[in-house]
Amino acid sequence: MDNQIISGRRGPFSDDIEMPLSGDNWGNQLVSNFGPKYLEWSRRGYIFTARPTAAAALIIFSTATNAPTLWNPEGSGKLIVPLFLNLHPVAVASAVHTGVLVGLKSACGATAATGAPFPTFTNKVPTCNTPAAGKTASAKFADNVVTFTAIPTTFVDLGMYQAAAGLPVDPHYEFNGEIALGPGDAMSIMGQAASVNTYWMSLIFAELPLAAGGLA
Repeated sequence: MDNQIISGRRGPFSDDIEMPLSGDNWGNQLVSNFGPKYLEWSRRGYIFTARPTAAAALIIFSTATNAPTLWNPEGSGKLIVPLFLNLHPVAVASAVHTGVLVGLKSACGATAATGAPFPTFTNKVPTCNTPAAGKTASAKFADNVVTFTAIPTTFVDLGMYQAAAGLPVDPHYEFNGEIALGPGDAMSIMGQAASVNTYWMSLIFAELPLAAGGLA
């Protein structure tokens, strides 16, 4: 986070307070890094973690069921920004070589129902990473019980992969703003090829307030 440098003043202030900017004698505004990268979002209770209740396999992208899915329901008023994906191997029984990718579904509405984009979607409510904020996630997350009327579109290859030995290579991925889910959008974590190996998974994301015209 970048903060304005105001000599002699410390600590949080009201969001609406007017403060003078400091500059150097070349006319440049001075800023100062304060705290870790996502400190401000964390302080405001914007960051959540979605984690399955059991270790899951990387479902091949052409299968229309049971891929861990993060859903920003219609009407949420939020923009969902993925931050990190962490994989931890549990059962390594296959030496298949496969990559990890994100599948995308749009116009998913807000409710699972027969004939809807999600006929079934068992929600495991994501956890706020700032417990004291008392925030409840607007996003929904299904780990192993979700079905699709139409298979998600192959969207982004993450560069993570399961090597021939069956173990993940670089099992931590940091998103850098290349994916954002508007209301009605959903993303699924899938494999390029089928694998029976299972992983614990944590998908860390931010829920940002979506102002009118925020996607324009």
